Amino acid sequence: MMKKHTLILLAAIALAGSWATVALTQPATPPAEAPEPPPPPQPFSPGLDDLMTMLVQIRHTKLYYAGSAKNWELAASEARELRNSFDRITKTIPLYLGNDVAQSMGVFGTPHLDKIDKAVADADPVAFTKAYKDLTEGCTQCHAYMEHPFLVMKVPAGPNTIFPDQVFTPLP
Repeated sequence: MMKKHTLILLAAIALAGSWATVALTQPATPPAEAPEPPPPPQPFSPGLDDLMTMLVQIRHTKLYYAGSAKNWELAASEARELRNSFDRITKTIPLYLGNDVAQSMGVFGTPHLDKIDKAVADADPVAFTKAYKDLTEGCTQCHAYMEHPFLVMKVPAGPNTIFPDQVFTPLP
């Protein structure tokens, strides 16, 4: 009986030894790789279309509502901001589809903004309405010149529904 137990014990030892040998000769499981870090954020680089929508179109519309409400102080501010937006855009994107952006805005926008400035300074609603209409047509002409004839602008129609959170009438 002792022989049988000894044999079983020796077999168990031999089997354990072979498992140990196999375990030592097998390649180690590679450690889980750390995930790659995300790429660094890219700087915001808006295109001309983005800048026109973010900076110009909104101010063009607000200028209309301020002038229509005869809030000449707000209209002057919006006209000034609109002009400043054009300046920033021309410095950011000097050429678009081979066209000189500053020159285009100088031809299609600046003369009309000058007329708006005069109408606002004179508190003249009739001159403002005409100058604003001309500015709006100038925007559409500039879009066509810049190879985007499908971007047609218009004088806002009806009451202000775009900026329900801002008062456009003059302060008492």
